[in-house]
Amino acid sequence: MDDKQKYFWSDMILFFQENDYIDNGLTIPFLIGASEIIEGKPLSLKSIVVQLTNKNQLITPSIMKCETIGEIVVGVLDNESVKSYSTLGDSKIKRIGKLTATDSSLDSIISLKDLFKLFYKAYSVKLKDGYYSKNNGVWGKFDKTDRDRLNHFKEHYLD
Repeated sequence: MDDKQKYFWSDMILFFQENDYIDNGLTIPFLIGASEIIEGKPLSLKSIVVQLTNKNQLITPSIMKCETIGEIVVGVLDNESVKSYSTLGDSKIKRIGKLTATDSSLDSIISLKDLFKLFYKAYSVKLKDGYYSKNNGVWGKFDKTDRDRLNHFKEHYLD
């Protein structure tokens, strides 16, 4: 029996990549805000951390600091990258559960609790204010482009 977990955000990241909406990934606030639009209720910060690190999921999520926007983003490793990282051995890469850092952004993180604290410190105020997207260096609500892309995904996701 295959009991691998699948989460909407991994499908969304893959969809956004396929449609050239993103280069590296999506921010934690974006994923949380998108969950409200796609699934009718926002994920909690704790829930997204648990999902990202779940070892029993279909995909391998990645995390890195995106130089373009200066924020931590979540992506999905392709099969080639997964194979490449698996040959490096755990001493060469940083993992928390199945979440794999592709840069040094998690070097100081050693536990799930540390990861939650990192995200809480970086994003709790933004989430409280309903700021899910960073455009032109400024956090704010989803803009028209964000909403159009999320609606495009929602049409695809609900099919």
